[in-house]
Amino acid sequence: LGDGAAKAALLTDIEGMSRIVAQLLEIAELDMLVLDPGETADLRAVCAEVIGSIAPLALAQHKDIALRGTDAAVNIRGNSEMLQRAIFNLAENAIKYTADETSADVEVRDDGSVRVRDCGPGIPSAEQGLIFERFWRGDRRRTDGAGLGLSIVRGVVDDHAATVAVENLPDGGAQFTLSFRLAGRASVPAS
Repeated sequence: LGDGAAKAALLTDIEGMSRIVAQLLEIAELDMLVLDPGETADLRAVCAEVIGSIAPLALAQHKDIALRGTDAAVNIRGNSEMLQRAIFNLAENAIKYTADETSADVEVRDDGSVRVRDCGPGIPSAEQGLIFERFWRGDRRRTDGAGLGLSIVRGVVDDHAATVAVENLPDGGAQFTLSFRLAGRASVPAS
């Protein structure tokens, strides 16, 4: 094909299809996942790994992503790999929707929660209950996703007996809060 527009379009389509296939595989894995009730994960370490892997994407789009909150380990009940997938999806969305030359951030709190914030347009309140449904997209004209990322987040949250909340921030943007059970505790902290 050479280095023309046709090759660039084809590579973009292949990248998009690869992402959709990977997300479908994640959903299938979540459907089969049985968590070990004694398994624990360091939420701070999981978030640090996500930030490290997604920072190049943010920088390539003239955006920034920061890790905030506690520097100490936050041990929660859960599977590190599944937690990483959920937080990666939230961080990826935050980067996608945040304005150029601004920052998204991931804040780890010592109560077992993590907040992912962006500087984007926010989420219309009528859509906040729908965004976690498989294949749901607010703007059907967009071709950069299949509407699976937030359903993966919901699956991970459900499998971990955790909670997820979404809200629009007063100064603009959206914030997603995931609240997990701290290791050694029986209940989920309030968000």
